[in-house]
Amino acid sequence: MHCSTIEDLEVHNVMPNPANIEKLCKLFNLPYNYFHEYYKICFNNPGEKIKAWKIKNELTYEQLSKLLGITHSSATRLLNNKINLSYNMYVELKKIGAF
Repeated sequence: MHCSTIEDLEVHNVMPNPANIEKLCKLFNLPYNYFHEYYKICFNNPGEKIKAWKIKNELTYEQLSKLLGITHSSATRLLNNKINLSYNMYVELKKIGAF
């Protein structure tokens, strides 16, 4: 992790790569949410949480895709934890009550 990465987080609210946060948490024995709630969600099966929220709110894959600005295929992969939850997707889901 570079100094610019830390500055980006502290000054510009640019989220560091989750892999870097995972290394820091393991190195210093810190919980993921020490840095931000996003990381706690990111490392605790976000696809299952989103899938449960999608079912509860009776959303189709097309509706979920449109909410997140991603393709149907990407939505499917997100719910199956084949792709990572981006910070932007996290923010949108947080706004609408998924987390």
